[in-house]
Amino acid sequence: MKQYILLLLLILISVAQVAWGSFMVVFGIVVPILPIYVWWIYLVHKPNMAMWFAFIGGLVVDLLSASSLGFHAFVLLLALGVVILFNSRIAKDSFIANVITLLIIVAIYIAVPFYLG
Repeated sequence: MKQYILLLLLILISVAQVAWGSFMVVFGIVVPILPIYVWWIYLVHKPNMAMWFAFIGGLVVDLLSASSLGFHAFVLLLALGVVILFNSRIAKDSFIANVITLLIIVAIYIAVPFYLG
C-alpha cells in the first residue's frame, strides 16, 4: 500500500512539473522537482525501486509534454545511474555525499536535455 501512495505522489509531481514547471524558477533556473523526488526515493528506499520510479516518472512527463516518448525517462535513468555509481564507488551514507548526489542528479537532468535538445 505504501508503494502505491508513493507512485501516486510520483504521478502528481510529474504532472505538477509539466503544468507549473515554468513558474518554479530560482535564480533563473527552473527547479526540477521530479529528479529531487526520485533522489529522495533512492535515499529512503531501494535503488531498484528508484529506477522504476525514474522510468515511470519520465514516461509521465514525456506523455504530458511535447517531448519524444522515453527521453525524460532516459535522462532520469542516466542521472540516477550516475548517482548510484557515485555512491557505490566513492562515498556512502554521509551528508556531504548526499548533497553532492542531489546536485549531480539535478545537473544531469538539466544539462542533458539542454545539450541534446
